[in-house]
Amino acid sequence: MIGKILGNRYKILEKISGGGMALVYKAQCNLLNRIVAIKILKSEFAEDEDFVRRFRREAQAAASLSHPNIVGIYDVGEEDGLYYIVMEYVEGNTLKDLIRQKAPLPLTEVIEMGVQICDALECAHKNMIVHRDIKSQNIMITSDGRVKVTDFGIARATGGSTITNTGNMFGSVQYFSPEQARSDTVDERSDLYSVGVVLYEAFTGKLPFNGETPVSVALKQIQEQPELISNIISGFPKQLEVIVQKCLAKSPDDRYQNAEALKNDLKQALLSAEVVSFKPDNIEHTLVMDNIANNPTSFEINSAASKKKRPKNVLKGIGIIAFFVLLFAVFSYLGAALARRYLEVPETIVPNVIGMQEEEAIQKLKEHNLDYNIAGRVFDTAPAGQVIDQDPKGDQRVKTNRPPIDLIISKGSKAGTVPSIIGRTEQEGIALLENNGFEPGRIIREYSNEI
Repeated sequence: MIGKILGNRYKILEKISGGGMALVYKAQCNLLNRIVAIKILKSEFAEDEDFVRRFRREAQAAASLSHPNIVGIYDVGEEDGLYYIVMEYVEGNTLKDLIRQKAPLPLTEVIEMGVQICDALECAHKNMIVHRDIKSQNIMITSDGRVKVTDFGIARATGGSTITNTGNMFGSVQYFSPEQARSDTVDERSDLYSVGVVLYEAFTGKLPFNGETPVSVALKQIQEQPELISNIISGFPKQLEVIVQKCLAKSPDDRYQNAEALKNDLKQALLSAEVVSFKPDNIEHTLVMDNIANNPTSFEINSAASKKKRPKNVLKGIGIIAFFVLLFAVFSYLGAALARRYLEVPETIVPNVIGMQEEEAIQKLKEHNLDYNIAGRVFDTAPAGQVIDQDPKGDQRVKTNRPPIDLIISKGSKAGTVPSIIGRTEQEGIALLENNGFEPGRIIREYSNEI
């Protein structure tokens, strides 16, 4: 790929990064003599006509966004089966990289980034574009501290009516809103939930929810509450805790209703003396020093006590030692017996039940002496009652007394009310339809004397 010229103008210079759906290259635009970034779809997506069609349309819609905090999209093209987006080249690090290197980040630094992320989303939402994949990997930070939100086109291109496809999760489930995890219709408040996850991660250095599989993480997004940041970082400002918790509310109605409202609260937090002066490292240091200060003579006390100790009766000491040796032997024997009992539990191979109807899948698991748990039912393009994911996956060897096999069952396609798009522009109409879970059909253009 290095040295290849796309569209008779973009010369590929080097590979920058690669993700789940695309590879990113640094390139030279020979026409305008500038450096650009080119995102090229991976072959498995390029062969999906429906995906490519959505990808091109949404990339073109995202290209209409012009904002200093959004990575600009310059061009969209196809050549020799390669579908690509030409974007603004940004020198800097992703927020994810900064978190890995420096977490937890200073509060004021995170707040200032949050304000800029809100500015970017406010612009997108006003243009009827929901990002749907806000995460720290999609947020670039330049050397002068400017935030650049990227991947609008690809995020919307994958934003269909489901989050599952033959048992695989689309998107970054650690940042999913509960409605995304349920395959419900999403709007701008879903993006604000994801911003809350990003803030939580930047403040603490950890994600609010993790799990062994995408399904288990998605269920936590729906059902569980994240650990309070104040439990992770002692003395964390209450004002910021409230902001993050409001972003992470399970119901969209309980969250910030738009990016501007969240931005205003973040700006207000920057004026708080508690927030500005907060330093976690200093607090930890103070706690240690306080402990030493409160116990200034502990060494002297212990030293004095040790001087007062006298040799104990030898026979009494031997008796105590013998007792503990016997106790250790008894517990070792019981532990070994229990271990043998566990190890003798029969093993079986977990059957792959994805694609089966619920009753058939349950029967199949019972034939392998495995219990089951219906972990969730979500809207999906698969027929109602069909298993669309399982945890653990099929073909794994497990013991028959293991916890139940989690199953995700399809509720079928979700019915919805078709929104009115009369009077909207073509771009706004398409965005409104897709945000409500509908696929635009054939577009017929006619002359009108009224519009």
